Amino acid sequence: MRDETNVASGADSAYTLAGASLLRADNDKFMKPALSVERRGLKTAVSAPDISGVAFRYGLALGAVTVAAGVAVLTWNFGIPHGQASIFLFAIAVAAWYGGLGPTIVAVVFSAFAYSYFFTAPLYNFGATFYVALPKPGKVKQ
Repeated sequence: MRDETNVASGADSAYTLAGASLLRADNDKFMKPALSVERRGLKTAVSAPDISGVAFRYGLALGAVTVAAGVAVLTWNFGIPHGQASIFLFAIAVAAWYGGLGPTIVAVVFSAFAYSYFFTAPLYNFGATFYVALPKPGKVKQ
């Protein structure tokens, strides 16, 4: 019996998905694919489009975060107090789909900085606010 978890090359290759075989047994002699999966090299028919050019992919990631920041600020200014993080997550998803791993990491970092700058206290500042507890007047120890 053939091992169905390994992907073999050739016309009778077994496709696997997360360790589960995608073959359907009609009878003992022939195995037919249960799902129709088109193979083009290492990509399937549902893979992301092939975008060449490193500058374009990273520019797309930064542009998606910039547009997301603008939309999030507009929603904040129009009185919608929640949902800005979801807008940034959409920009990260666009960067992941079209750009790959490197642009996705750039989009995550810049989304975190933009969210911190526009939507967390203190607003429009990257720094943290530290409060110092001052002693009450008249109770100062010398």
